Amino acid sequence: MWSKGPGPEGHVVGRPACWPVRSGGGVFLISALLFCVLWGAGGAGSARADSLSAPYAILPPPPNPYEGAAASAVSCPSATQCTAVSDYGTNDQGQEYPGDEVTFDPTTETPNAAGIKPVDPDYDLLGVSCPSAAQCTAIDGNGGEVTFDPTTGQPNAAGVVSVVPMSDGSFSGVSCPSMTQCTAVYAVGEVTFDPTTGKPNSAGNNQIGLNLGLSSVSCPSLSQCTAVDGRGNSGDEVTFDPTTGAENATGHKHIVVGYGDLSAVSCPSTTQCTALDGLEEVTFDPITGTPNAAGTAPLAAGGFTGSLSGLACHSSTQCTAVGGHGTSSNIQGVVVSFDPAAPAGASPVIDPATSTPEAENSPLNGVACTSASPCVAVASGGVAVNITPSIAGGGAGSGKASVGSVKTSGSTAKVAVSCATGGATCTLELQVAVTETLRGNKVIALTARKTKTTKKTVVIGSAGVTLGAGQKKTVKVSLGGTGKKLLTKHHSLKTMLTVTNSKAKTKTVATKTVTFKAKKH
Repeated sequence: MWSKGPGPEGHVVGRPACWPVRSGGGVFLISALLFCVLWGAGGAGSARADSLSAPYAILPPPPNPYEGAAASAVSCPSATQCTAVSDYGTNDQGQEYPGDEVTFDPTTETPNAAGIKPVDPDYDLLGVSCPSAAQCTAIDGNGGEVTFDPTTGQPNAAGVVSVVPMSDGSFSGVSCPSMTQCTAVYAVGEVTFDPTTGKPNSAGNNQIGLNLGLSSVSCPSLSQCTAVDGRGNSGDEVTFDPTTGAENATGHKHIVVGYGDLSAVSCPSTTQCTALDGLEEVTFDPITGTPNAAGTAPLAAGGFTGSLSGLACHSSTQCTAVGGHGTSSNIQGVVVSFDPAAPAGASPVIDPATSTPEAENSPLNGVACTSASPCVAVASGGVAVNITPSIAGGGAGSGKASVGSVKTSGSTAKVAVSCATGGATCTLELQVAVTETLRGNKVIALTARKTKTTKKTVVIGSAGVTLGAGQKKTVKVSLGGTGKKLLTKHHSLKTMLTVTNSKAKTKTVATKTVTFKAKKH
């Protein structure tokens, strides 16, 4: 998976850090000088690059840095709560280490009061999904799942439940769109179960792979999941209904140029998914399996040695991928954020600080992004990193908005606005204005249109609203004192309504001519 080669040149910044290491039944701290290299694939000033925090400790490094991963996956139900799970591998006697979980606040960079908890006593944990701040579900390497309260680290009454036989293969991904439904994938199949009991639904285990190996799954809704093939040089996706296990009409669809191993998939909506293929990404419509105009797009330029394996797309305009870079004996964490519609210009950030002396083989394995930045990634060495994505318009308030009908009654306009599903929130400002046409200092005309003569735009009414993804609302915009006087004077007032979203890439959402008419008495 990792090829040998020289590391890239870049700016080096020294910074101290500490991480916990197990010693018998206790924990002690080791300090070290850590380094961060920021590398822009297109050269200085020519590409976007994320900014990273200093790594902070969440789990002890693995006993064998070439086999285990202290932090194998992460899920964040909110901007102040994330849960990571461990995959420490096996000891000298071939026995698996317990699967640990740790829940932490990325804003303070500290674990919660429960600390590190072994929620699976027999097997390592390979994935985790937290549909709420009070519930997480992790999957292990033996076809088992365990659901627990991340605030206490206590498994629910069902404990560790074997959902599929080990003969069917190890679980490789899990996605929980609700507190009562999770879908996990393994080798060639999927199983959807109730995490409160661990019991599979009536569809049971379903073969949806092509006898190759499913690597990841993402479920944007209760009735739709998309999985990707990670072994066998396939490069396929398959979208299915988890309630029945039935594939959609498209079935398996080859989505990359040539053949590749897809390592991760993330679907911010039911109409858009993004998958990783080594150092490339492909964004596609899961309904048809058709890639977007960007096709299979590279995320790193020449000189980059490694692979991207973790992905989180919290909106239709922002994805963050993580992985590793370097030689087989010294793998360092790497991060790259991109707009899936226009990935060109994305620049990887390489962070050797994730590779500690106790865990020099330490790529970033998982990443989670809430609707509020930053994103959080976890590394094999037992550290986490906060990521501020470089993509403009990908954060809270930057969702895609639209304007529907506009109705007026007297001095009030009712404007129907909506925020697209599967993306970020929408923060909108609505303004009603007129343009005064001036001759000297005297107003000689009043219009909603721009004219070639001297003019002055006067805002006579405004309102603001924040919508969640998928939310619709009718917003009232009332004329102020000046607007009411003009309406009383002219009886009919033609105005220009402008709806803007200052946090989106396209600031102006819509402009419409709106006519107010004075009520008859």
